[in-house]
Amino acid sequence: MFSEEEQISPTSSSSSPPPSSHFIGRKEDVVQAKRVTKLVGGRDVLVLCHQGKLHAMDMRCYLIYKSTETRDNRPTGLYIADELKAVINDLGPQKVFALVTDNAVNMKAAWSKVEESYPHITPIGCAAHALNLLLKDIMALKTMDTREPRK
Repeated sequence: MFSEEEQISPTSSSSSPPPSSHFIGRKEDVVQAKRVTKLVGGRDVLVLCHQGKLHAMDMRCYLIYKSTETRDNRPTGLYIADELKAVINDLGPQKVFALVTDNAVNMKAAWSKVEESYPHITPIGCAAHALNLLLKDIMALKTMDTREPRK
């Protein structure tokens, strides 16, 4: 990959990069930020730094591997962690580097259990879910009530 002094840019090496290279930023800035997004060819690309390694993925690239009916099982952090670990083992732990879920308490508890077993996997809270919750709270404020008082 890159040495600590190198930048992630078209001019970071002595030879010219392939035409498909895109400037993301200085490596130390990406490492410090932990994640950076960049618009590339009209698509958002997420660059994650985990344990000093950079990983990039198209943010519109979603994969649903398995859907599980909980039936009589309560969706506790432990139950969810066990289900997630089963999927990680099916895929092969070396192929998984991030886990995206909503930001609920049981999910955060599951994150901890998954990280204990797989320290190389980074849990990420869903930004869309967080934004949805934020907007829901904002719209519940009295100052956002735009209805005319009844006479």
